[in-house]
Amino acid sequence: MRHDPIQAVGCDLDNTLLELDPAFVPAYLEALEETLGETLRRRDPAYRGRLREDILAAARRVMAVRLPLRPLAAVFYGDLQRRTGLRREDLEPAVEAFLRERAPAFAGFIRPRPGALEALERVRQRGLKVALLTHPVFPRPLIEWRLQQGGLDRFPFDWVTSLEVCRASKPQPAYYRQAARVLGVPARRWLMVGDDWDNDVAPARRAGMQVLWVGAQPAPGLRRHGEGTWVGRVQDLPRLLDRLA
Repeated sequence: MRHDPIQAVGCDLDNTLLELDPAFVPAYLEALEETLGETLRRRDPAYRGRLREDILAAARRVMAVRLPLRPLAAVFYGDLQRRTGLRREDLEPAVEAFLRERAPAFAGFIRPRPGALEALERVRQRGLKVALLTHPVFPRPLIEWRLQQGGLDRFPFDWVTSLEVCRASKPQPAYYRQAARVLGVPARRWLMVGDDWDNDVAPARRAGMQVLWVGAQPAPGLRRHGEGTWVGRVQDLPRLLDRLA
């Protein structure tokens, strides 16, 4: 079956373009909790919750947004303030403090994925647009730090999704439709690359994009997995674009 020519490639970040230890997020939330503990106790001495659980609950609220009526930052910080009393101006300096003071100890949680940068550079050489479609429950400074750890910080992405700029999140198809609108490329001319079926593959397909699934696979090699979906590795991206040309 003949497809429309691909004009834009969207890439997930964690365990797609870089390798992320699953222990990173719990350790990061624990560090935030320690950093914010004094502020939280001063703001609300009666608070008896666990901050990391409230942050995760606010993130789930973001992920549930189906109608992109307002920025996700407003949803996240509004929900967190309702739960804890903490405001955006409390949390953002805590993230900056983490990156400044604690992040070096977390460097071992993130490793470059072999061949990922080379694949991106070959996509760019084709003249295609490239977007980093990472989960927008994270603020931009934390995304930039992970890019740096993965050796991807100098790659010129055309758009990077984050809590500050998105109005929908994975796993909602509206997240992928926003990316298509921002770059001015119809969804049918996108190829999404990701490792997570529920967050990357299924919603991108519902939005009309083609998909390269780079999750765990039993055997090497690029192969078809249903209409508009391919299974392979990040390194297979240029070869798939040749096939779809």
